[in-house]
Amino acid sequence: IIDSLEELGIDANEAYKMVDNTHGLYVPLKKKLFDGAMYDKPDWVEGHSDVVIAALLCGKWTEATGDVLVFEELSGKAYSDCKKELGKYLHRENPYIVSNNSYRWSNMQLASVEDAWEELDLYINDEIEASIYAKKPEWSPTLKKGMIRTLIMRAYYRGHEENQKQIDNIVAKVLDTITSKERWGYISQYLPELCEASPESVLRKLESEIEVSQGLIDLFAEKGGDFMTSRHYYTNVLWAVEQLIQQKKYVARALEWLWEIDSHNIKFSISNSPKGVLDVVFCAWINESALTVEQKIELARSAIDLNCHMGQVQYVQH
Repeated sequence: IIDSLEELGIDANEAYKMVDNTHGLYVPLKKKLFDGAMYDKPDWVEGHSDVVIAALLCGKWTEATGDVLVFEELSGKAYSDCKKELGKYLHRENPYIVSNNSYRWSNMQLASVEDAWEELDLYINDEIEASIYAKKPEWSPTLKKGMIRTLIMRAYYRGHEENQKQIDNIVAKVLDTITSKERWGYISQYLPELCEASPESVLRKLESEIEVSQGLIDLFAEKGGDFMTSRHYYTNVLWAVEQLIQQKKYVARALEWLWEIDSHNIKFSISNSPKGVLDVVFCAWINESALTVEQKIELARSAIDLNCHMGQVQYVQH
């Protein structure tokens, strides 16, 4: 499908995003290609039942105990009844949800996140939304990622700027639970998405670690990464910060944070590092940040003035 879209003249990245968002399903894909022309609202929109809205807020979920409890609380129905209703919207030309099955796990998720929010956003109220965030046992990583996407959509879709303070507060409360290297390692897998939902809250938490570290510096200094997966959890933190350097509002603070982390002179076993990000930001022949050339020069001068006595200017000398 991606190849066919490219043959139509659609950019390769845009074609991939289009198929990824619609799962390659015929009606959602047709709607995107023709900008909604010849499109009739499906029955799951017309009914917008509590079960349909619960699925919208969860985004994607498994049948883990915590996931089921969340779904039942949002829908007000037993999960067996929810499955029966959602089954009507599953195997059809224009499904509301799809089932993902592999040898390791299975989950349900919205067929198209953007289409679902386009059709159902106006039926969400603050009372429904507030019930998402009560504590439940054994949430699956799938549901956590689905609900973070809900935060993002609720904050930004249709210009919901008035919801941003609420989202900031929710993300800040999540980040306040991080008080150790181990907690940082766990939350790091969700940090890029949390940063997309609330860049202010994530940046504020990162800045607080510079003043009084509660495990983040130790996470960066961890030598071997995860033994079983060879994963270096700090890279997730860097990916979140790389989002921030793309935004004019946060780029200066993000760079100051990178300089502070780099000043600890941690030896990294892989190429991902604060200095590596700074090398790219201040590279003369590419521009991978929200900075103008003049701002780069000014920030580089400030860094040299502040850190030259520490030998931390290799990446800004030129």
